[in-house]
Amino acid sequence: MKISTILHSASKYLQYPELLMLRRKGVTASQYSRYGQKWIKDLNLQAIFDIGANVGQSAIAFHALFPSAQIYSFEPVPDCFETLKARTRGISNIHAFNTALGTIVGEMEFERNEFPACSSFLPLSKSHITLFNYAVQTNTIKVQVDTLDNFASQCTLPSPIMLKIDVQGFEEKVLRGGESLVRRSSVLIIETSFKALYEGQPLFKDIYSILQSWGFEYAGSVENLQDPITGVILQSDSIFRKL
Repeated sequence: MKISTILHSASKYLQYPELLMLRRKGVTASQYSRYGQKWIKDLNLQAIFDIGANVGQSAIAFHALFPSAQIYSFEPVPDCFETLKARTRGISNIHAFNTALGTIVGEMEFERNEFPACSSFLPLSKSHITLFNYAVQTNTIKVQVDTLDNFASQCTLPSPIMLKIDVQGFEEKVLRGGESLVRRSSVLIIETSFKALYEGQPLFKDIYSILQSWGFEYAGSVENLQDPITGVILQSDSIFRKL
């Protein structure tokens, strides 16, 4: 670990003493920066959608930060889902689903990456292959797909609602398949890209345009992914708030 990273983490604990307690519950400094700020806490969130849940790291942090909220976690990669389910077993308000979200209800082919967090419905771009050579081998699997609105129609969802979307280039499909629920939500934290790391993926301007037209304002970004050579920002977790 770089000295700068250690110092940055240490400064977070000095700035936010409550992080020491939350750390024991599985909340990292970067997760606190994304989800634990006072303005988000003040929303009194009652439902959180963790779309692209991986192995449950965000779900566990959400539960620690918002203990009364119902958390709905979606992860299509089978082995990641099994870890997610094992890590959250016994937490009654975390509901895990081995499915992806998009614009159809059914089954689709999915590119399972050797580095699971980079798995996507979309093929890797040349830029991704060049910049991240530890995450280039994929194998095709079939996964179940639902739409956010179809799922929501089968639930009684309390408000306020937050959506966290981290789906490696498939963000627009998730939004399009969940427009009604998205419009009901108070805040979105969504991975947005400034350079295509997957073929055909939407960029920040595309996501911004959609959400602005649905009544959201851009409220800043956290957790940048940078080009490992030049330092240029490639992706950010962007925050959108309902006007």
